[in-house]
Amino acid sequence: MKILQRKKFNMIKEEPVLLITASILPQEKNYIKLRNAKQRLEQYINSIKFYIKHTKIKKIVFCDNSNYRFDTKEIFLLAEKYEKTVEIIHFLGDCEKIAERGKGYGEGEIIKYALKNSNLLEKAYAFIKVTGRIKILNIDDIKNSININKIYFNKSIIEYQAIDTVIFCMPKREYAKYFMNVYKKVYDKRGIYIEHVIANTILRNRIKYYNIPFYPVIKGIRGTTKTPYQQNMELEKKVYQGLSRFNLFNVNWIYPIIFSLYDEKSRKGGK
Repeated sequence: MKILQRKKFNMIKEEPVLLITASILPQEKNYIKLRNAKQRLEQYINSIKFYIKHTKIKKIVFCDNSNYRFDTKEIFLLAEKYEKTVEIIHFLGDCEKIAERGKGYGEGEIIKYALKNSNLLEKAYAFIKVTGRIKILNIDDIKNSININKIYFNKSIIEYQAIDTVIFCMPKREYAKYFMNVYKKVYDKRGIYIEHVIANTILRNRIKYYNIPFYPVIKGIRGTTKTPYQQNMELEKKVYQGLSRFNLFNVNWIYPIIFSLYDEKSRKGGK
């Protein structure tokens, strides 16, 4: 009697590369209030240092689309000390298109350039993209909980055809297949933002995706408004954490509950 041995399923165990997108000297002039290059650079450097010193991320790519050069010696020395690999890439994006279409257009260019020109990303299977000037304080929890064969986005409102793009994770091949060139449809002045374009791409192609299992805890300042991320959101963060863990941001029935929380908070705030 022949005994058939079950073949072992080869799981890909490598960790995703962290891609930090940046525009030190932004070309978008209509929606970005924080435009000071030195101030923006300081925030970018602080973010890079945070991911080097305070996380277990091993490989980091920083990609800037304004071709703004700065002294990187301190960063590379710090990376060496913490046994991390850091790659810094500069290029000049399409200034005219970015000025016309908006920051989402520039963001798409950055990701595309990085995937085509980064040595670390060339060898990687998957990546986690984060907006550059912020810190995702629980990035280790996120990294350890995702399956690099799957596509993850943060909280989504598919009912309104918009999806959060501050952080997302996916295999390179999936990004190349579905999302590499969608930024060309962005047109901020007409209300067509990158959040809409990506959500529509997901809906149109019926792409299977998951919520990021840990709701991202963000520290940083929004470039569009100069206000802190997740300001006055302690209640929401607790609720969102539970929704993220059970992948419930993908179901439409949850949104009336979320909106009722906002209404209740507004009523209390008005008293």
